Amino acid sequence: TAALSAMGALDTVVGLAPVALLVCLTVLGVRTDKSLPLATLLLWLISLVYFKFEANVMNATVIRGVGEALTPIAIVFGAISLFESMKLTPVLEWTRSLLKQFSRGNKVGELFLISWAFSYLIEGCSGFGTPTALSAPLLVELGYDPLEAVVTCLIMNTLATPFGAAGTPIWFGFDNLGFDDDDFVTIGFWAQLCCFA
Repeated sequence: TAALSAMGALDTVVGLAPVALLVCLTVLGVRTDKSLPLATLLLWLISLVYFKFEANVMNATVIRGVGEALTPIAIVFGAISLFESMKLTPVLEWTRSLLKQFSRGNKVGELFLISWAFSYLIEGCSGFGTPTALSAPLLVELGYDPLEAVVTCLIMNTLATPFGAAGTPIWFGFDNLGFDDDDFVTIGFWAQLCCFA
């Protein structure tokens, strides 16, 4: 049994090598567009050489992972495109002035309109952190402290998170578990109830 536990410890150390490489490269200041592929390549090599996974299974897993990553990437790309188009057209300035007009200088009203209502609108469209990325700068431009603006937007956006990006955290996160639509409704209900608690 001592030999088995030693092998388990060695497996753990070898399995964590890509994470250690990623941390080291990050500390050394290597950009993520270089460090992430290197860590992924090391993980792939360790899986093939040390853990002796079948090459076809590993390659199929990589292809499937890339395919599954395209869903959140496409959603975030849509949100960034929305924000950039709002910046290039007068829509962002119009939104800012409209929010100021609705709040009439009331600080609580501004906070709720921007960090709650506007964030929820963006959360339903895109999710994945974009509500805070879009609403916090609006609060900063209205004179709020940047750190307080980000924290406020993160806290106010908590309840919408399970349903962000048209429910992606629920259906994307639990998709491989074989749930049907009724199960997703139940999961969404309990996720929201947990956020209220």
